[in-house]
Amino acid sequence: MQNSDLILQGVQLMLIGMGMVFVFLSILVVVTSLMQKLLLQQDIEDTIAGNGSHPNDEEVAAISIAIHQFRNKKSQE
Repeated sequence: MQNSDLILQGVQLMLIGMGMVFVFLSILVVVTSLMQKLLLQQDIEDTIAGNGSHPNDEEVAAISIAIHQFRNKKSQE
C-alpha cells in the first residue's frame, strides 16, 4: 500500500505542477497580448499626432557623411 500511496502523491504533484505552469503561461500570453495592443495603439496615436522623433540638422549631416565615407570605402575595394 505504501508504493501506491507514493505513486498517487507523485501523480498529484505532477498534475499540480503542470497546472501551475499552464496557468502561468496562459497569464503570460494574455499580458503580452495586452501590452502589444497598448503599444500599437500608442504608436498609432504618436504617428497621427506627429510626435515621432525627427532628426535635427546635425544628425542628418553626420548620417550623410557616414554614408558618403562608406560608399567611398566600398568603391576603393
